[in-house]
Amino acid sequence: MAQTLDLKFSRIQFTPDLMPTDITGTEIIEEDQATGKRAFRFVRGPVFANIVLADEVNRTPPRPRRRCSRRCRSTR
Repeated sequence: MAQTLDLKFSRIQFTPDLMPTDITGTEIIEEDQATGKRAFRFVRGPVFANIVLADEVNRTPPRPRRRCSRRCRSTR
């Protein structure tokens, strides 16, 4: 369906060791090879797709589950 509508699709495999940042994304530090300067860059998690398949939600701890449902509600 996402491909037909030209939307971004992602899948979240919920596991007992899933962290909230695995869902929402995280800041990483990158170093510019030419200048040696370091800067933070946000890498988006799978929840930023237009269509998200959340698989086996009941296997994850409450905290990541809350983070995912909170993020999905805020994009309405």
